[in-house]
Amino acid sequence: MFLAIVIFLLYFSIVYHEYGHFVEMRRLGVGVAEAGIGMPLGPRISYTPKNGKFSGVRLSFYLLTFFLGAFVKETREGGKKLASLSFVDKAEIFVAGPVKNIYVGCALLILSIFVYAFFHADPSWGWSAWAFYFFRALFVSPYGYLPLGTIVFLLCFKRVFATYLAPIFGAVCATLIAKSLFLGGFGPVVSSVVGPVGFVQVLSEQAVDISSALYVASELSLGLGALNLLPIFPLDGGQLFLPFIERLKIPFLVKAFQYGGLAILLLFLLLVTWRDIVAYVL
Repeated sequence: MFLAIVIFLLYFSIVYHEYGHFVEMRRLGVGVAEAGIGMPLGPRISYTPKNGKFSGVRLSFYLLTFFLGAFVKETREGGKKLASLSFVDKAEIFVAGPVKNIYVGCALLILSIFVYAFFHADPSWGWSAWAFYFFRALFVSPYGYLPLGTIVFLLCFKRVFATYLAPIFGAVCATLIAKSLFLGGFGPVVSSVVGPVGFVQVLSEQAVDISSALYVASELSLGLGALNLLPIFPLDGGQLFLPFIERLKIPFLVKAFQYGGLAILLLFLLLVTWRDIVAYVL
């Protein structure tokens, strides 16, 4: 049951991620052809609203690939519009998805404190004990005030985060990862990550009650946001760094950045999946 809660909340964070891209694209005049759950492969159930926020956008549910997440696909004219936008506007579009993941992760972390306080406060004190326990944890523990402060900061300074802090964060994380790989190779990194089978097994061990399930889901959502800020194409961070590469006017470097990013993600996925098979299946 608690594992299902974690998976549902993670799935919601993924869909909300794409919704963030959709909202910013529409706000900046980038045409959206299709938004859907799953990857655009195989049979689908589609509907195109004629009015409202999603007017003119084909909303699709792909039956065979729904478990792979969600996507937003621009029109051909929308692609040209996106290419012509300033860096600041592009940054707001690309970072909007990870920001939604951060919102969800921080909210779930606060909610986990709320639930933990509800079940662990001394019942003889009544509601006053619960309120004291919750607000003390919220404003004294870093698990409380950090996510709360992060939400307030992003609401007030979202453009600053998208334009300056997100690229710096992605570059620093990529540097640390590259340093780790250079010193220790792929082995330690791959051994610390699990694939689908190991993922489910680890979650089932960690999510033992509703509070821990919310906490685990918050970690996954925050991790998803941080992962997408890495300057690796086609992640959002890679899309964010692509204009800098294009300014160098070296076509080979642009292609190397794009195909190199795809190769890195594919290689890492294969290594992790192989380790997962060896550790949990064979």
